[in-house]
Amino acid sequence: FADDYRGATVVFRGEIRTEPLTEQAGLRLEILRHWWRTGRPREDHGLTVAGGHGNWSGHEITALIPEDAEIIRFGVMLTGTGSIGLRNPELRIAEPTHGA
Repeated sequence: FADDYRGATVVFRGEIRTEPLTEQAGLRLEILRHWWRTGRPREDHGLTVAGGHGNWSGHEITALIPEDAEIIRFGVMLTGTGSIGLRNPELRIAEPTHGA
């Protein structure tokens, strides 16, 4: 549930590994909103990486969670053939940036 994240910027981070012949893969963050208030049922945020890399590599998605968010779903996505691995997944509130 989005209760603890409303109004904050979150970071979804994880390490991805794809096997040879994997087409497209990546991280996904989906925000389900109170659609009856806004008319927009969800927001999708994604990061796609080229497949076929056997080494683990770190990736992240940053998104602002709206005040009317109900649920946050996060994980991996795979388009086409192949396989994807995820390790060390983390969803956290982003550290504040100190601008000049």
